[in-house]
This record gives sequence, structure tokens and C-alpha cells, in this order.
Amino acid sequence: MRAPPRSPSTSFSATRRATRALGAPALTAESIAALYGCDAGTVACNALPAILALKISLPRKIVAGTPGDGDAYGAQQHGPLLRLEL
Repeated sequence: MRAPPRSPSTSFSATRRATRALGAPALTAESIAALYGCDAGTVACNALPAILALKISLPRKIVAGTPGDGDAYGAQQHGPLLRLEL
């Protein structure tokens, strides 16, 4: 059974900041893949300017909720994004 993708997402409080952040060179599939240790071809970065958000989809190593799943809560996956400088 193939595991569904993980989806760390973030939202921004102001249009100007969101526009700047969504256009940042640091928010590429390659940079996200390097942070999460996966292939850039498996990463999808989708800017959602209408709602001031960015949706990132990453592959899961195991099926959600199974023993060993480190993403059961859903918020801890954001940590690596803090290393990015926008």
C-alpha cells in the first residue's frame, strides 16, 4: 500500500509579506527536498496567493498512523521549514 503524501503548509498574515515569501528562491522543490531528505521530483510546492498560503506535498515513508509514523500529530513536520531564510 502506498502511503499518502505529507503536507506541511504555512499561511501568511499580510498580502505583501505573503507575496514576498511565496516568491522567495528558498521555497523551491529542491530546497524543500534537501530539508526533508527526499527527491525534488517527489515534492510539490503550490502557492495559494488567494488565501496567503503555500501548500507543500512530500512523500511519506510509511502509511499514516502505522507504528513508527513520526507524523501522527501533523504539526511537527513544520520544523525543517524554520531553517529556510526567505
